[in-house]
Amino acid sequence: MRGHNTLTDMAMRQRGWLLVREAARKINVTSQTIYTWINTGKVVGMRDGYRRFVRWSSVLAHIGQEACEARGLKQEDVYVETDS
Repeated sequence: MRGHNTLTDMAMRQRGWLLVREAARKINVTSQTIYTWINTGKVVGMRDGYRRFVRWSSVLAHIGQEACEARGLKQEDVYVETDS
């Protein structure tokens, strides 16, 4: 993962939150799409200083079970570090 790789990020991860850019990468959409979903109340987001996080479970719920299964996504994916 590029950018911030701090204890705060890991703490947020353990609570089920991902940085917007990480979540976007995992489901193959743009960060702007995730921001739009947050701003329209489709997914749960929060701001920590200048960083924005999204609750991974709300993203999975929003895209639906069929899309999750097609992409092989699950709640536990939030805990896996990525090097992308």
